[in-house]
Amino acid sequence: MHIAASLGHVVVEADFTRSDLGRSPTKPSHRHGRRDRADPRDRRPPIGEPGPLTQEIQRTFHEITSGRSASFAQYLEYVDEAVKA
Repeated sequence: MHIAASLGHVVVEADFTRSDLGRSPTKPSHRHGRRDRADPRDRRPPIGEPGPLTQEIQRTFHEITSGRSASFAQYLEYVDEAVKA
């Protein structure tokens, strides 16, 4: 969230439930002793390629974690190689 906000994107924190996502849980079965059968309408659509926003955030994340981003240096914690675990 910090990365997205620093890149100029509007970030909103909110609580939500599964029903807010537009998917309902598997409908209960009226047959006792049998498992519920999934309704084909409840299946998720196929996942495609990451969009431009996701790619931008991922690219920035990798720059941060590899130490190539000076603007996020406060997130890094350097380990002294001389210290053995």
